[in-house]
Amino acid sequence: MPGSVKYNSALNCVEYNFTGITTGDEIHKATSEGIKLGKEYSTNGYLVDIREMVFEGPLTSLLDLPEKQYVEEKLDRFSRIALVMSDSEEKRKNARFYENASINRGWQVKCFNTYSDAVTWLTSKR
Repeated sequence: MPGSVKYNSALNCVEYNFTGITTGDEIHKATSEGIKLGKEYSTNGYLVDIREMVFEGPLTSLLDLPEKQYVEEKLDRFSRIALVMSDSEEKRKNARFYENASINRGWQVKCFNTYSDAVTWLTSKR
């Protein structure tokens, strides 16, 4: 997988950092890793940095996350997922699609322009 998935003890969240060309399958594998870490460390916070990611895949693979994978892998419904977006308008469209699809399915997902804004939202009200 291009990038990393780890537990961030300072923020008490799972932190994803995607870089380079990333496929839908790679996102799904990273998501599984992250959900396992979230359960292991008893956290419901997920910080996803996609500023350096180039997504290559069908939008349906992004839709499958909130519609199927989160449910099948029993992601806690109280989880919060903060997405740090790129400045690229094309990349932002994919992030907003994922955000809307997730919210429409009852998940707490929010896109941010800066890392610090994402951290502030993610660590508040948990």
